[in-house]
Amino acid sequence: MTDSNNLGKFIKKLRMEKDLSLRDLAEQTGLSHSYLCNLENGYDPRSGKPLSPTIPTLEKLSAGLNVSLHKLIDMVRANEAEDIPLSELPFELKTGNIRLVPLLGKVAGGEPLFSENSIEDWIPVDISVGRIHGADWSQYYYLRINGDSMEPLFNDQDMVLVKQGPVEDGQIAVVLCGMEDACVKKIQYLPEQDLLMLISRNPNYPPVTKPIADCQILGRVVLRIGEPRW
Repeated sequence: MTDSNNLGKFIKKLRMEKDLSLRDLAEQTGLSHSYLCNLENGYDPRSGKPLSPTIPTLEKLSAGLNVSLHKLIDMVRANEAEDIPLSELPFELKTGNIRLVPLLGKVAGGEPLFSENSIEDWIPVDISVGRIHGADWSQYYYLRINGDSMEPLFNDQDMVLVKQGPVEDGQIAVVLCGMEDACVKKIQYLPEQDLLMLISRNPNYPPVTKPIADCQILGRVVLRIGEPRW
């Protein structure tokens, strides 16, 4: 991985060209002075880890600096890209066909949590997915599967691509019920009983029902990344 901090250097250069202090930029973007300082430096001093700004954060920077959002996203891509010269790739890399989607460390508290601290990484996804399921990329996130309840359809540590929005009967959803951790299950609505049935693929896990009022659908699984297993 590279350590060039392209995004931070670019933001600082543009800020200096516009004769803006960090506090000026904080006022123009709605981002904190300390966060902008960390972003320009390229890491979080508390953890020592690189920062991975969210799409909403990049949108605020785009508006505050009057610069293309796509250019900022390209800076993020450059930070995350492997240190292999494009000329050495055995194929032509068409970056316009790729979008970056956050891999969330967890989904809890009633929402996909897109804060910087919850994003483990940015994972590419081909734009053909958007043509099938919709091209509002802010609605997508990756989530890592934990456990074996959905085997062999999804295996432990697989990644699934999730699109936020309504989920129909019989589709596979990310579901949060009460104070439990979010889970990935096939769902069946039981409106006459005001219940939601959560169905595992693994026969060792029988279906369970939850009150619909206690559950929140956080999106539909549209893609899986993982090693096939028999």
